[in-house]
Amino acid sequence: MPVTGTATSAAWSDYPNLFHSGSLFDKVGTTVFGDFVRAQDGRRALIVVDPNVPTSSSLAGQLVPSLASRGIELAGEVTFTEGATSAALVADQLKKSGANTLIGAAQPGPFIDIYAQTKALRVKLNVALNSSGTSPSLVAQRGADMAGRTIMSPVAAHGSPARAATRRR
Repeated sequence: MPVTGTATSAAWSDYPNLFHSGSLFDKVGTTVFGDFVRAQDGRRALIVVDPNVPTSSSLAGQLVPSLASRGIELAGEVTFTEGATSAALVADQLKKSGANTLIGAAQPGPFIDIYAQTKALRVKLNVALNSSGTSPSLVAQRGADMAGRTIMSPVAAHGSPARAATRRR
């Protein structure tokens, strides 16, 4: 019987019937992030990591090989600490790098700050993908700044092809 969800231990990588989009425990890695970015015509990516969130660098460790597995070049990895790092400087670094993909292993607020600054610089991004989600209050406060970005989610939307395929099994 297939099981889908969020990997909460290394056991998720030990059984062929357990499906997840990748986890900090995954020994083999996953191509799902690279597949998504490539499908959106992502070619060169800048990754934002929050050094104050322990899982941030671990997640970046999953993202980099996934992107590389699909031929997506890494423009660099930038550390971002809210209140100490300038979103404008990170956006400028992204612009100068020639990246068309912004990947965040960061908290929602800082990623939105960087994304908004990137749009203000008129950088053409094909992909803006962050690991952290959002909330109704964040949408109410920053909705316009968030338009066009994607968040990772282990939940398939009701009526989506992914959910329908899982139910047929």
